[in-house]
Amino acid sequence: MVAKKDQLQQLLDALVENDREMLIFCIKQYYPGTFSENELWSIALEPKVQLRERIKQIILIEINAIKSGTIS
Repeated sequence: MVAKKDQLQQLLDALVENDREMLIFCIKQYYPGTFSENELWSIALEPKVQLRERIKQIILIEINAIKSGTIS
């Protein structure tokens, strides 16, 4: 299992590289149940700006959870 810190790092790397496939993979792999299959297909077709914003929101939620001690 990949540590939460490593998951966040992969998301950040994919975000910086603008790697759409990796972003979708990370969402599907590390955040199952966050989005339905239909939502994932919609996300895959979103303009990159919207996709980046969605990933930023996920990252901020994770960072806040780590800071508050909810997850490690």
